[in-house]
Amino acid sequence: MKTKTHSFIALNTAAIALGLVGSCGPEPVDSEAAFEDLAASSDQALALPARPNIVVILTDDTGWNGTSVAMLAGRPDSKSDFHETPNIARLTSRGATFGSGYAAPNCSPSRLSLLTGKTPARLKMTDIIERATGVNYEGQRLLPPGHDDNPAGRVRAIPAAEQSVAELVKARDPAYATAHFGKWHLDGGGPAQHGFDESDGATSNAEGGVGGNDPKRVFSLAEKARSFISRKASAGAPFYLQISHYATHEKSFSLPATLAKYRAKPPGAVHDNPGYAAMLEDLDTAIGRTLDALQDPNGDGSAADSLLPTTYIVLLSDNGAVDTIADNTPLFSGKASTYEGGVRVPFIVAGPGIPAASRSNVPVAEWDLLPTIAEWVGATPNPRGTLDGGSFARLARGEVGVVEGRGTGIVTHFPHYQVAKGSTPMSSIRDGADKLVHFYETGEDKLFDLSTDIGEQANQAASRPARLRALRRQLRDYLKSSQAPLPRLNPEFGSGPATDVDQDGLPDDWEFR
Repeated sequence: MKTKTHSFIALNTAAIALGLVGSCGPEPVDSEAAFEDLAASSDQALALPARPNIVVILTDDTGWNGTSVAMLAGRPDSKSDFHETPNIARLTSRGATFGSGYAAPNCSPSRLSLLTGKTPARLKMTDIIERATGVNYEGQRLLPPGHDDNPAGRVRAIPAAEQSVAELVKARDPAYATAHFGKWHLDGGGPAQHGFDESDGATSNAEGGVGGNDPKRVFSLAEKARSFISRKASAGAPFYLQISHYATHEKSFSLPATLAKYRAKPPGAVHDNPGYAAMLEDLDTAIGRTLDALQDPNGDGSAADSLLPTTYIVLLSDNGAVDTIADNTPLFSGKASTYEGGVRVPFIVAGPGIPAASRSNVPVAEWDLLPTIAEWVGATPNPRGTLDGGSFARLARGEVGVVEGRGTGIVTHFPHYQVAKGSTPMSSIRDGADKLVHFYETGEDKLFDLSTDIGEQANQAASRPARLRALRRQLRDYLKSSQAPLPRLNPEFGSGPATDVDQDGLPDDWEFR
């Protein structure tokens, strides 16, 4: 395993002042718009389709720096120095690249959050649905939620009462056709029980563990998507389509020719894994086939029937890469961590009114998708309880500089252990350019300024105590109000002082007591 460095390149002052992603470096604060194109005119806004199609492409374990597209303009280290993804680049040329796109730290919680507009903390699904025993749960200082001795408050399937995106669009207009192809990993009866007309059922990781001519099922998923798009275009039906790819989840499978290409290619300084690179390129090829199907749904070679003018396309990953497989540098750490490497992901949005090749560094999160899609289709969400997300519909068009309607910062919550990945129970909140990371075992807090320290290496907790306290209260109050599942002290390690076991000045009832 390579020794990592987590450095950054300073952004020039003028670019920071303008709120643009400049020619060299980290990010501006999220309160400023970061588009390079002019805002959409009122005439463009009036031309938006009343019943747009929506395609969500969800990849698995694809790192923020893992594609051949720079997530931040002028930062060569925000794209891969080895992987090739020309079709993802093709998508970015059509729409907006969000340099601060966020997801949950791991699989099942991320998928549920995307579908429902809520954070995993509020949903009480904070780990993958099957995990409740084993090395990540036994003999640790804390008992994660879901452990036999800490069973309360842990959700292990998509709740029937939650409104999914598919149910949202159908409630708005029953003419919408809906489909979910690929990895579900949420149980709950599968997609058919949550508003999807067509699906592969309640799949998990196992179905994607195939090689041969259809590695990770990327090409068969693309074909199912093509068929669905073609049929609905022919019928004149609007649709919501989610393609949840199994790639690039470990273990790697790829076409022999693609693998041979990367074995012969000189390695990069950051990325050098031929198997992962080949798997990612095959995934990219499949994504290209979906874009082709939207461009020419009847397959006659003419774009006269193209759906692209009336289709929103969203591409993101469910979490960051496993950093021992695909290094996330300049971000720190990886999957199963609330550090940036675990939760900042590729996030690309194209569609009607969204300026081509535009960029924003305003933080957006996967739980913003449902409110955004609601605005696109003119629907009113009907959630069980409180939504966490807001709409980035006008942000993506360059009309405003914020996500509208989101009530808090970006909270990511992982109260679990992942021993093989070096993770311990932790939570984070990003507000503006500042990010607080809290560790439950020790009560330690770290404070980072992401505008100058994207690699989370310079802890400012001691030098900015007032900001630290403010973010800690914000995180604490959010976890309390959402009744987030929390770890508890393992009795094998003693009970400690009655009110403040970790001596961090906060009452234990909001931490693990």
